[in-house]
Amino acid sequence: MAKLVILPTVDKNTQPTYHLKLDFPQINFSEFYEKRDYDFEEKNSSENYSQVTTVTYYTVSVDNSEHFCRFDIQTPMEVNIHGKNFTKENFLQALDYHINNSKSYFKNKVLTFPNGVILTLTYVDLNVDLIADTFLSEYSKIS
Repeated sequence: MAKLVILPTVDKNTQPTYHLKLDFPQINFSEFYEKRDYDFEEKNSSENYSQVTTVTYYTVSVDNSEHFCRFDIQTPMEVNIHGKNFTKENFLQALDYHINNSKSYFKNKVLTFPNGVILTLTYVDLNVDLIADTFLSEYSKIS
């Protein structure tokens, strides 16, 4: 099997957006401070390379604000193996690259909520084994 080669492309991280908690009654904000969801996407595949993107979606809430914050960290990369052929080790390599991108995004990142509440973000390690297993399972279903 070929060794995974990752070629960096331009990161597409989103700027934080703020939303009223009351506009989203289906979300119980008292259950979490920070919520993360993950995705792995493949686009523009050709015979020789694949464009894949690892995404972490963040929702951040603080008790003393009527708003919550949303932002995404997207790490696109070109790889020499198509996503449908990724092994767990390949997903772990892609996640390692994504983690480095995430750490640089969190460096000196401050959220200022509309009511003036200021929150300095700190990077919290991802459970890469669990995420890689999830990607492997989910991606094999759609490939």
